[in-house]
Amino acid sequence: MAKLPSPDPEKIAAVGADYSVTQRVMWRLHTPTHPTYPMRWDQWRSFGPLSTARFDPWLPPPSDRSADPVTEGVGYFGFDIATCLAEVFQTNRHISTTRQALQLSAFEPRRQLRLLDLRRDWPIAIGASHAINSGPKHRCRSWAEAIREVHPDCDGLLFTGMAGRDSVVLHTPPGDVFPDSPAFTKPLSDPGLASFIADSAVQIGYALD
Repeated sequence: MAKLPSPDPEKIAAVGADYSVTQRVMWRLHTPTHPTYPMRWDQWRSFGPLSTARFDPWLPPPSDRSADPVTEGVGYFGFDIATCLAEVFQTNRHISTTRQALQLSAFEPRRQLRLLDLRRDWPIAIGASHAINSGPKHRCRSWAEAIREVHPDCDGLLFTGMAGRDSVVLHTPPGDVFPDSPAFTKPLSDPGLASFIADSAVQIGYALD
């Protein structure tokens, strides 16, 4: 059997959902001044799927999904700075604080989030495996699409990211997640963040400019 076979929606539907509930502060790296896809701290990406994004819940081809009745937008988050850096710079594992004018932001969700948990036994029960956290991204996206179709009421997925730490992908609708203002937001190049970024780079074993 393949380590991560294709999803079977009927099998996913036949297994009870394994939810984790959280309202912890979440962090994200985003690009508010990107020339093509600017992204505020409280904004969802509606274009996809992207080849670099593991849990975009859409099938190719890439297109604007803002009118999708199941998932209008998507966002990726971590519970600490190191997790965000590990995900964004995973291609060459080299952190550049000036890349694409990245902004680091944090916020506390308005309400508790119900996240389908991919860290425990549920992936195996629905016919996947723990390779869903680290396997080929195109296959993981097919699972994300199938899971979202079966469980449209979930807020997203809780998974193990590149740093071996908890990571989150949120889907809309439902919305009502972002507060009126962030708890923290600064450019990644801000000198005040230098020591935190350096410490994170050591934690995850990434090079740093």
